[in-house]
Amino acid sequence: MIGDLYKLDHHEIFTGSSGTDLELIALYLSGLSQQKAGVNIIVGSNEVGSGIDDASKGCHFSSKTPKGRPVVKSSPIPGLSIEASRIYSANIRHTNGALVNKNDFLSIIKKKLNTLRNAREPVLLHGVYGSKTGAITLNVDDVTSLRSQFGYDISILIDVCQARVTPRTLNQFLDLGCMVIITGSKFLGGPPFSGALVCPKRLISCARQEKTLPRGLANYFSK
Repeated sequence: MIGDLYKLDHHEIFTGSSGTDLELIALYLSGLSQQKAGVNIIVGSNEVGSGIDDASKGCHFSSKTPKGRPVVKSSPIPGLSIEASRIYSANIRHTNGALVNKNDFLSIIKKKLNTLRNAREPVLLHGVYGSKTGAITLNVDDVTSLRSQFGYDISILIDVCQARVTPRTLNQFLDLGCMVIITGSKFLGGPPFSGALVCPKRLISCARQEKTLPRGLANYFSK
């Protein structure tokens, strides 16, 4: 359904129980796994699901996995935990709830990326396109600017879980090499606990060079 609705014939689609579960796949595809040092930059973490704080570290974000296995919340997922990495969260709201000027926080993010450019560490940058409050932290023009400045040295994940996005815009993100997370249980009116991670084929080709998947993913995904 997602593929037909958004015309995703030329991209790979992973399905999972939620956008938070699919964050784990994004970590793997970006190279932030197997204890590799890197940086996970989350723009607007307070605009997305509460589990992102744990999931972005490669940790269990609930006391039970989608397969029903009991786990310790916030404990490392085997083969995926990125304890050697740093998590950088950029708040997009002032203490009074008003949105920070977008140019201001984008300038901060670009300065952060500049300092990381020569470190040769994996970097995953999260953006939100249409949060629960309607906020947009990264749009197509922003990503185009980032690609112009940093190329494909950084991985970019766009959260469109609210499905407030047109097929054209979603495909523009994918054409710019972004991974995109979407869920079916919100605007799309699908069943609860349904989500998809859409990836450009280029990322999948690189991932297939890895000999093994993180074993902890078996508790979250079937295939």
